[in-house]
Amino acid sequence: MKSFSVIFLMTVLFSGSAQARVFDLKAANFGTYFGGTIGSSQLSKQPWGDSSGPSTTTDTPVRLNYSGEFGFLMAIPKINLRFGVEYLQPQKLSDIKGKNPSDQLDFTLNSNTRAIIPKVSVEFVVWKTNDSAFIFGGSAGYAMITMENQYAMTAQGTTDFGVGDYNEKASGNAIGAEGFIGYEFVFSDNVTLFTNLGYRYLLVNELKHQNSATTIAGAVAKDSTVINQDGKNRSLDMSAAQAAIQFRFYF
Repeated sequence: MKSFSVIFLMTVLFSGSAQARVFDLKAANFGTYFGGTIGSSQLSKQPWGDSSGPSTTTDTPVRLNYSGEFGFLMAIPKINLRFGVEYLQPQKLSDIKGKNPSDQLDFTLNSNTRAIIPKVSVEFVVWKTNDSAFIFGGSAGYAMITMENQYAMTAQGTTDFGVGDYNEKASGNAIGAEGFIGYEFVFSDNVTLFTNLGYRYLLVNELKHQNSATTIAGAVAKDSTVINQDGKNRSLDMSAAQAAIQFRFYF
């Protein structure tokens, strides 16, 4: 009888302890998070397409954006606030082939465009239970963009354009925004998983050269505005429809 009483008491205490450790999403207030996105990119051939010769054709466009983000969040009734930093990386392309109208190879090109974006997000909680929530919201951030094109000219390319190998590196800044709708649910212990679909808007209207170089479009000086062969500013549209996943760790 005594053993039974001890076992019963231990069972009650263990059950109470287990109950105390059950995570309640409605009671969560602060946490950290990390996650990422993947989406169709509007960037296409904009980093190099209008500055590689008026009759040049290139084969491979940028089709996808990827990103990773981390930060901390604060949950209050009906609203979540997130403060984070995102690294946005459209496809990094290598060995892009540029050909003249006679289908002769003028150059091969490596192109890499990327951005670092400190951002603030606001989420509106439509409904929330102890273990899940339905959310829509948006974010705004200050994007610091870097574009780099590395040209390896062939003998034919040097004949056609009068230039040798060169690197074109430029940077610019822009305000970006996102809208999204998603579902958050308890994944494990105090960890939730937030999945969402949304759209990113990020348009860069001006870039500045970070180095001097002699390019296909002519000689450029450091800190000068990047222009295309038609004389207009080179702009980059890094917008995308995207899907996202995010792990949240509540304190």
